[in-house]
Amino acid sequence: MKETIENALNTLAQVLPDKDVIGDPFWTLMQVDEKTKNNTGNYCIIEDCLPLFPSKKLADAFCKQQNGYAVFGISQSHLISLLSLAEEGLLPHRFGIIQPSKQESPTLDYNMKMFNVDYHNIREIYVR
Repeated sequence: MKETIENALNTLAQVLPDKDVIGDPFWTLMQVDEKTKNNTGNYCIIEDCLPLFPSKKLADAFCKQQNGYAVFGISQSHLISLLSLAEEGLLPHRFGIIQPSKQESPTLDYNMKMFNVDYHNIREIYVR
């Protein structure tokens, strides 16, 4: 029984980042339990896309506009797992890379745009 639990936790750790994972190359938002602030396993989905932020600062700015979410790093191993799910048709959402858009004022306002990117391109460009 103990071995089964350890195997299940290891499998989940490949797909679900925890708060200690550093984004390499991306950051994303995941739903958190309001009381414990633990990751619930649900990725934030926007316009049928899983948003990928190139910087934690950009993800943090966007996260302030969302309720019930926190920023988590996507490591290389997490990215490979997500891409594998997409390749197998098990990820029902597209990937969206978030980029800052043109600033409307001299103060930093964190306007953002999301660009849909095919998982093949993400694998080719971002996976080492």
